Amino acid sequence: LAALSEKAQAAGAADLVLDSGARSMGEVLQNETIIRRAALRKRFRPFGFPTITFTQAEDLSMEVLEASPISPSTPASWCSSTWSRGNC
Repeated sequence: LAALSEKAQAAGAADLVLDSGARSMGEVLQNETIIRRAALRKRFRPFGFPTITFTQAEDLSMEVLEASPISPSTPASWCSSTWSRGNC
């Protein structure tokens, strides 16, 4: 992804949107974290662009869950400490 970003910039593209290619919720979270940390903490310029992710659910309610920051894979301890019980 970094090489593609650098290549696009070298060709004159100034406004990019990055897609890591991950499709499972776990991979998306992992890749998004790596990309953001590299861009912000390491000041890695090729990752200094917005990212996009795609949901894979066939059911609309699951698609909404995948697209939200609170998903079925979010630890219950985080939910209960962040929101009142039953909201997560």
